[in-house]
Amino acid sequence: MSNVSIIDLSKNEEKLERFLFKHLSFKNILDCKIRTFLNSFAFIFLIATYFLMSCNILFPTSMFTEISPLIPLTITFLLLFINSWVSYTYIRKKYSDYNIKYDLLVNYTSFIQTFRTEQLRIKISRFRISPSNIEDYIEYYESQWNEKIQRKWTKIGIITILLLPIWTEYVSKNIGNFFDQKFLLVIILAITIAIIIILFRSLIETVFFIEVNKKKKTADILKMLKRSFHTVL
Repeated sequence: MSNVSIIDLSKNEEKLERFLFKHLSFKNILDCKIRTFLNSFAFIFLIATYFLMSCNILFPTSMFTEISPLIPLTITFLLLFINSWVSYTYIRKKYSDYNIKYDLLVNYTSFIQTFRTEQLRIKISRFRISPSNIEDYIEYYESQWNEKIQRKWTKIGIITILLLPIWTEYVSKNIGNFFDQKFLLVIILAITIAIIIILFRSLIETVFFIEVNKKKKTADILKMLKRSFHTVL
């Protein structure tokens, strides 16, 4: 890094990340309050699905009990779909200048990255970033990300190794016993677990990787900004 010292990069780091991920946070960009309402109810119905399924396993009584988890599970999927469509309609209307494609999972990663890059380009003077030193910033953030991601995955790997035997023992004792008897329940269980895994992955990223991912996202935004510099030049 020849143009910017490590000290200057470090000083500018907090200021740049505050702008990109607090001022231009996902919540602020997609300020659609109905999303929180729909997500909350979807989570409640997902819990209801798990509760009814557990009751069916512990207290098997009738065919109605066996199919009852399908009702809240269907409502959960319906609410998630409505949420994704409402979010798409809102964001497409609010940011009509951007080419926004429908995202079922409501991530809109490409749009948000493009939007943040454009906002950074408009206010670039605040952060002392220029065509002559932007490569230094990119290298700094990529090195920060590589270093931190290795530490995080090492910790998660250790936790996974410790918990895997417990999970395997639970599955062998509980799931295998009723697989042949209640095929419908197994399907519902598989769908519910899939949703829980998606939510768990999101939780893991939020708890363990939110600060780490900021480094990677910042580097990617700076790369897009660098290409825009070349286009202008």
